[in-house]
Amino acid sequence: MAERPRRRRALAIALGAAVLAGAGGGLWYWNLPPTGIETPQSACWGVLTQEDLRAVTDEGYRSTGSQNGSPTDRANTGAFCNVSEQDLDGDTRGRARGLLGINALREDEYGQKMKTEAESGGWAPIRPVSLDFGPAAQGWYFTNGTVQLMLRCDEPPPAVASSLPPRPYIKITVYGSQWTDRTPLTRLHQIRADAAFRVAQVLVRDQGCTNDPQLAARAPAVPS
Repeated sequence: MAERPRRRRALAIALGAAVLAGAGGGLWYWNLPPTGIETPQSACWGVLTQEDLRAVTDEGYRSTGSQNGSPTDRANTGAFCNVSEQDLDGDTRGRARGLLGINALREDEYGQKMKTEAESGGWAPIRPVSLDFGPAAQGWYFTNGTVQLMLRCDEPPPAVASSLPPRPYIKITVYGSQWTDRTPLTRLHQIRADAAFRVAQVLVRDQGCTNDPQLAARAPAVPS
């Protein structure tokens, strides 16, 4: 008799996942056994590897991930992905904390100018370190491990004229927890720089940017 309720629960979970996928978002659970981690290839638009998720997740816990929108969708002004950590039994009362977050937001010329002036002009004593993501991008590394990348991706003229200013810039931000019991902080911060670079690569590849933006051959190394 116990087998039937288990089957019903499994069916309900599968149907719930299908509804989430159809709504344009997604939710995944990554169980972390001692030998490794298993993640769907589509998690966070494919920019996080199994090694990345293993590094950010503490021993004896599991990662949960959700995403909304896509950085390659021209009609979407913003895309988000979040990875959190939970107890293996799903009891969030014992522990639930954010591990990694990624967002890609479109900016107009004014937003790009304000961002660049703020990062290059001061914010002392927390002025970020510049990161070289290539000639088409500006990059910053903050003392809390947050990595940002500003990429210009010009789009073809719209079929219908719009009174809104164009948003040719895309600001990619990757942030996360500053604590883990298995991975040094420098490694966690490098994962963020790698993820930002991969999102930029996906954008350049799939958006059809008319200005042909050029990126570096690989993600820059974060300061140790």
